[in-house]
Amino acid sequence: ARDGLGPDLIVPAVDALREAGAEIRTGARLRALEIEAGRATVLVFGAERVALGPSDRAVLALPPAEIKRLLPHLPVPDTFEPIVNA
Repeated sequence: ARDGLGPDLIVPAVDALREAGAEIRTGARLRALEIEAGRATVLVFGAERVALGPSDRAVLALPPAEIKRLLPHLPVPDTFEPIVNA
């Protein structure tokens, strides 16, 4: 990927989500998830709380450590090896 993975992976994914009516949030740390009956019902961004309706979906693009913090019951990788191209 000459210019990184953004143009080939990130930009098309964000465009597809926006076209489907998704709201993209960046620059605000997700502090917590409220879960009821096995599904996220509220996203907590500090003082702001975003309620999710029954037909809403959330896509979390977070590193494994953040997923583990938010959803401790999910298995996440705990070893990493960087990829270096020279």
